[in-house]
Amino acid sequence: MFNANTLSRMRATQQGKMQDLCRRMLWSPTTDAHRQVVPGHTEITVDIPCGLEMKPGSENQRDRVTELRWDAVLRVPISTTWDERDLVKVIARYGEALSEALTFSIVGPVQRGPSGCRLRLAKVLPNDPQN
Repeated sequence: MFNANTLSRMRATQQGKMQDLCRRMLWSPTTDAHRQVVPGHTEITVDIPCGLEMKPGSENQRDRVTELRWDAVLRVPISTTWDERDLVKVIARYGEALSEALTFSIVGPVQRGPSGCRLRLAKVLPNDPQN
């Protein structure tokens, strides 16, 4: 069983290994003149340390009869809050700003562990209406 000291050290170590920066693009839909929901996102301009691993994967969820597919996995500090409808914009890799940010949607539930959270991500194309 973990104690507060151990968890604190684990979280500090985890965050110290996060070499990338991202921003949360908050799910913020609007309503059009016909009262239809129009998907949209608002970028929160707070840089969040993260660790992006460009490793695709998939998982079958029998209870939902669906297959989840993702292009990358992102580690973020446990103190960050995410909604599955949010987007993630990676703005720096390995300590260097990207000339063009990478935008991802969150696939499946946020995975919370003792030292941080993991998000499975699917790449969002630049002209995608989600963006």
